[in-house]
Amino acid sequence: MNRTVNALVELGFVERGTDADDKRKVVLRTTRDGASFVLETRRRRDQWLVPRLARLSADERRTLAEATVILRELARS
Repeated sequence: MNRTVNALVELGFVERGTDADDKRKVVLRTTRDGASFVLETRRRRDQWLVPRLARLSADERRTLAEATVILRELARS
């Protein structure tokens, strides 16, 4: 995790800080650039995904919705 956080800090997407009550804790904050990157990534994902989902039949969308429930349950276990 430390490598990932370091990379995000180097990219300017995250800032490190300290907790006001417990100086041993490291607090991570998203920078403006980081927030913009997340929003742009979501926009591009949606731009790619929405038209493809729209082409699915009602049965295919229903199957996908059911699979999503199963995948969420697996992720929680």
